[in-house]
Amino acid sequence: MRRHQRNKTVYTTQGFGLNSFVIDYDAKEQLFLTTKDKHPLTAAIILQMINGWAKINKVYANACGQITVHVDGICCEISQDAANQLAHVYHEHASQFPYCQSILPRLV
Repeated sequence: MRRHQRNKTVYTTQGFGLNSFVIDYDAKEQLFLTTKDKHPLTAAIILQMINGWAKINKVYANACGQITVHVDGICCEISQDAANQLAHVYHEHASQFPYCQSILPRLV
């Protein structure tokens, strides 16, 4: 489900309830944060998660540039802003995350 919040699009994981979370990128703070509890994450940790689950096809990218990870009834959605920022980091360290190649957006 998509909704707008202060000049920004926010995605929610409707249907997964408490077993879901969204990771967004706060450009002002230059941090990746979960939207529920504002838990900070590093790009490396998120890329490791995507790379690990992409090996067994648990990661999906949609046409809007959002990335979704489904594992054992838990849903993690990575916002378009966060995915774009991860793509910048990924392209600097692509050899460390070989399974992210088909998931992260391509940069021009």
